[in-house]
Amino acid sequence: MKRLRQSIVISLITFVAFFTSIGLLLKAELFWENILAMVIYSLLIGLLFYGFAYFKLKITYTLFLLGHFLGLVMMGYAYWSEVSGWEEIIGFLSYMIFLIGGLGLGVVLQIVISLYRKYKKEN
Repeated sequence: MKRLRQSIVISLITFVAFFTSIGLLLKAELFWENILAMVIYSLLIGLLFYGFAYFKLKITYTLFLLGHFLGLVMMGYAYWSEVSGWEEIIGFLSYMIFLIGGLGLGVVLQIVISLYRKYKKEN
């Protein structure tokens, strides 16, 4: 139940961050299709976090969480600052770089540590 609550909270934070970043900071008009896409994306992110917690992938969970929230902060900052029309792409790319970087680093470290523990256990 704790994992489910955490995933729901992360999904809500993701939705609110995207909604405020795009709707308020970029002052873009939000249509129902945009809001539906944000809801689906937020639920997918929450589902990923639930999967990491369910399978007890603590390192992947932590680094993905760190990358996700750093990416959201960087995206919001890029949307807030005036970058002469490039803030949309800069903000979204910075979010994706942090998100994928956190996921990749988390998966690699999780595999390395798991292999190390397995090797240590055998010897």
